[in-house]
Amino acid sequence: MIKVLFVCLGNICRSPLAEGIFNAKVKSMGLEKHLQSDSAGTSDYHIGELPDERTLRCAKEKGIPIQHRGRQVHRTDFRDFTYIVAMDEHNLKNLNQLKKKLPTQPRKFTSCATLSLGVWVSLYQTPIMEVKRNLRKYTVF
Repeated sequence: MIKVLFVCLGNICRSPLAEGIFNAKVKSMGLEKHLQSDSAGTSDYHIGELPDERTLRCAKEKGIPIQHRGRQVHRTDFRDFTYIVAMDEHNLKNLNQLKKKLPTQPRKFTSCATLSLGVWVSLYQTPIMEVKRNLRKYTVF
């Protein structure tokens, strides 16, 4: 099972939408048994809150279901997720700060800024082994 965590600042806009899009694509490809995702924020501003109304409206317009409550990144996420994808360089910096405090080295994580739209489209349109290869190719340590 490949587990992907999408991370933004508050976990009410970008990361829940990324999670919803990812889950919709995974479901459309019949890969639910192979891929799982979640989202979190680097801050504690919106713990327990629903996603922002604009995020929900955008997702609804595209037929993407989002059922999520805001949560903060936890140290166990570095152990539990195969990939952690930051929504921007600022959150990648915050994740790197958290990483330094861990007693053991976490799994890989990267920033969405390093992944082009074409790469994401490629990830969504290819079989599971191709997804694994592309994620590894565009992940930094």
